[in-house]
Amino acid sequence: MVVTVANVREILVGVKAGALPDATITRWIRVAGIIVDSNKGEHVEDSERDDAVCTMAAYYSLTSYATYLQTSAGRVPNAIIAQMAELSKASSVLLSILSRADGAMAPAGTLVVPTASLIDDRG
Repeated sequence: MVVTVANVREILVGVKAGALPDATITRWIRVAGIIVDSNKGEHVEDSERDDAVCTMAAYYSLTSYATYLQTSAGRVPNAIIAQMAELSKASSVLLSILSRADGAMAPAGTLVVPTASLIDDRG
């Protein structure tokens, strides 16, 4: 399976399609793929890799959405903040597990929250 925008949207609870453009999610899928591929062990199954990419892309996409909400509405709903925390934990755990496969070193720290939104507002 290749991770798609639809796969990421399945994870994002309460985010309307129009509020988070496909282009933004596509960028985060690409970034998550680079991060996972550069940290995973040699014998990681494709399905495990895809789960990690999808979860991480959902986290980063939701972070972009939260940044947009903060900028446009002045606040981020608690449900979005809670979902971001859960996706961050899940992404970190998955990346750690995949990086230990074949004795690879697990990455230190947690996921870094992007400082700028990558929401494509050009239409």
